Amino acid sequence: MDDGDDDDAEVISADAESSTYDCRVPEMPEAPDHFTGSDLMLRDVLGEFYLRFRADNVANVNRIVEQYRGSNLTHLCASLAIKYNLTTHEAIDMLSRCLYVSSPFEWPFEMQAKRSEELRAIESVAGEGIDSSSVRADLLGTAIEACNQEASYCLLQMLCFRGIPTDELRPQAWKLLLGYLPKQQRDEWNGIQCDRKSLYESHKARFLAVTNRDKLEVKAAERPLSECIELLSQIQKDVARTRQEVEHFQRQATQISLMSILYVYAQMNQDVQYVQGMNEVAAVILYVMSADLEYAESDAFWCFSALMSDIKSGFMTEAGHAGEGFQHLVDSLERLLRRYDPELARHLHRCGSPQFVLVFRWCAVLFAQDATLPDVLRLWDCFIADPRR
Repeated sequence: MDDGDDDDAEVISADAESSTYDCRVPEMPEAPDHFTGSDLMLRDVLGEFYLRFRADNVANVNRIVEQYRGSNLTHLCASLAIKYNLTTHEAIDMLSRCLYVSSPFEWPFEMQAKRSEELRAIESVAGEGIDSSSVRADLLGTAIEACNQEASYCLLQMLCFRGIPTDELRPQAWKLLLGYLPKQQRDEWNGIQCDRKSLYESHKARFLAVTNRDKLEVKAAERPLSECIELLSQIQKDVARTRQEVEHFQRQATQISLMSILYVYAQMNQDVQYVQGMNEVAAVILYVMSADLEYAESDAFWCFSALMSDIKSGFMTEAGHAGEGFQHLVDSLERLLRRYDPELARHLHRCGSPQFVLVFRWCAVLFAQDATLPDVLRLWDCFIADPRR
């Protein structure tokens, strides 16, 4: 797909043979009145781009915006990257500066038209676009309440993908998106939450005891007692190192809850058990669920379990998990790097950079070790709400 079809063709004016040349910097035409804020942003980015690579195409910038606005923007950036030999970093940087928040670009192509139509209808009623955080907050609250309807649940995904605007809405949104609260049983959420809390507490009581000194002790289980003690000890060491910069995780009650979640999960999931790094994943979920102290630990356990069902292959290294384990992720990343950023792939190879470290921290732990907590929450809004997840 080309950036304006024949606009990049050489244009020879009638007086091309004249010895006088106009050396002035081309000016962009005035923007049409109907251009949105996102249209104007794309117009500015394209104006800068063409002044650098093809100044005579600046005159066509408004038409190019009209043609490639919204979901078509990714095709335009890919076309420009190929045509003008941009690096991967340059192409991604350009795309990030002008992505249309109001475009359902994250959805499969065959579903984008329907999602766009739903967004236009919502924005016409709201009077503003969803690029406004206040509009997103209002719509998100409504979508949560009506999530048993397909259109409302899809709206919930689209809004969360663009960043949940208030911390108060995140716990309920994540519970829905992770499947902990079934969207078709809205009237039963309170009962389900109570039942799940009771079930978690029964599992916890089966494996652990909390002493009068607020310490955890293991109980007899199917596994040898020495293994259980060693497992709890390893979890305790990792929890003590988790998010030390955040005061919430230095509280004893928080550490006890986090240790309990990880230990119970390990005992109930013998295929993966506990692997270092799970503490970082569980900590993020516990932090979000801590808004409701009564249910924080049990809600965090079930949400963590739901998320782990998607990502636990990244924690599996045994030969018995060939094709779904950690090495599979490493192989996939290497293929993607060679295809989309061969320069970076060659650089990592020359430097002897162990790609398994990048894969684990990015794909298994989901950047929980490499970003500040607010940034991790924003990233996870996107990960959890991704319709392709």
